[in-house]
Amino acid sequence: MRRAALATLLFLSGCDSGGGGTPTPTPTPAPPNAAPSFTSAAAAAVAENSAVATTIYQATATDPNGDPLTFSIAGGDDAARFAITAAGALTFVAKPDFELPGDANRDNVYLVQLRVSDASLSATLNLQVTVTNDREGIRLRRLTTGLNDPVFVSGEARTNNIYVAERGGKIYRLSYITGERTLVHTASNITTAGNGGVLAIADNFSKIDINFNHPYYLASASNGDLEVRSFTAGSDAYQIWMTIPHPANGQYHSTLAFAGGFPIYLVTDDGGVPANAQDPFSLLGKVLRLGDCRVTGPGSQRFCGPGDGVTHNPYVVAMGLHAPGLTWEDGPRNLYITDSGPTWQEINVMPTTVVGSATVPNFGWPYFEGAAAGTGTPPAGFTHATPALQYSPPLGSAIFPSVLYRLPEIAALGGKTLFGDRSSGNIWSVPTASLLTGAPVPTTSFEQRNADFVPDVGTVDHPVGIFQDFPGYLFLIDADGEVYMIEPAV
Repeated sequence: MRRAALATLLFLSGCDSGGGGTPTPTPTPAPPNAAPSFTSAAAAAVAENSAVATTIYQATATDPNGDPLTFSIAGGDDAARFAITAAGALTFVAKPDFELPGDANRDNVYLVQLRVSDASLSATLNLQVTVTNDREGIRLRRLTTGLNDPVFVSGEARTNNIYVAERGGKIYRLSYITGERTLVHTASNITTAGNGGVLAIADNFSKIDINFNHPYYLASASNGDLEVRSFTAGSDAYQIWMTIPHPANGQYHSTLAFAGGFPIYLVTDDGGVPANAQDPFSLLGKVLRLGDCRVTGPGSQRFCGPGDGVTHNPYVVAMGLHAPGLTWEDGPRNLYITDSGPTWQEINVMPTTVVGSATVPNFGWPYFEGAAAGTGTPPAGFTHATPALQYSPPLGSAIFPSVLYRLPEIAALGGKTLFGDRSSGNIWSVPTASLLTGAPVPTTSFEQRNADFVPDVGTVDHPVGIFQDFPGYLFLIDADGEVYMIEPAV
């Protein structure tokens, strides 16, 4: 028995001595690959005019496996407006412009989808980039307040003053240096019915001819007629230089401007009778040129027209207007004529080189409203001028006359024409050169300037118009009785 047990032990000991150590353990399996995730915010903001090379947003992400990550643009409504590096630096491909949004719905909030990838799995982020406004060196300084329905501003020749006219007849001299305001004339024998009253004022800045060395204004007389009047500052007396029959209590939309010192150009509404605009012998719905007849003192004939009176009234140099406005461009000597129709608002450019032609330019009303068909059937062979610019609601329904910025102080407005709309309160600019191409400027090219014209004091709630004096300074009237000067920021 003892021998059997010993033999068994010896056998087991011999078997164990032939092995050689512990068996190799099974390797731990690698964790499965997991998708990366973004750690950067889903929104960003950047000021307009940022340089193209400027990183406007740095995308960041993490990967559970520690794999290298690569960023790209996956989509979004405004994807084409952006570029991104593999490291996540997002840039605009062109400078963003707050006044001229480039995003799909033109609200200055750009939508782009970013992707991050570890070469196998990926994640996306819907990013909103908001472009904020830069005032671009523009300042709006309030000169005066407390006016009653101000309607027009004109420079006073060779001074640091402007004239400000109220619809009810008061005309003030206002210093844009000190803000001092002085009542210099009160128009009498006028009616304010139908938007009437004092409609416009203009001073003869050449002061060459003493016969016309006065400020002039256009008013609706108490009997409804349009009257071109002059006055001497400090006196309520006035002289009537021209009378244009107009339906009493009609809707008044007429204005005047000196062109290079003289002559006076006058645009008249159609008096509420569309047929007037196409009647070559009616003075309503027209552009009129009032030249110097060299008349001294009172008399029935104060102005001369360039026409012969055979094919059209001698004062008429263009026709086919409904509710126009007017500004004058020195240099090229163009007239910029706005017109407000029931549906369309427009700007027309008329070179004064066509004045005196046998065939006068026709802006189409009432047969056409801008480039769109209007009412009535035009005669055979009828042609009309193509508007330089036009728009319709919801952009607005009451355009006010345009002005051309021609000073060097505000670079952002250089070479631009400003215009706006009384009903919507919008103020826009477009390159002046774009108005001279022969085709209407598309509304997508309107640079909205509302955010640039935020005043130092007060608010601009209902802009009436932007006006220019002789040196080229710009002034803005707000309907609640304020006058502002548009000038470089300090």
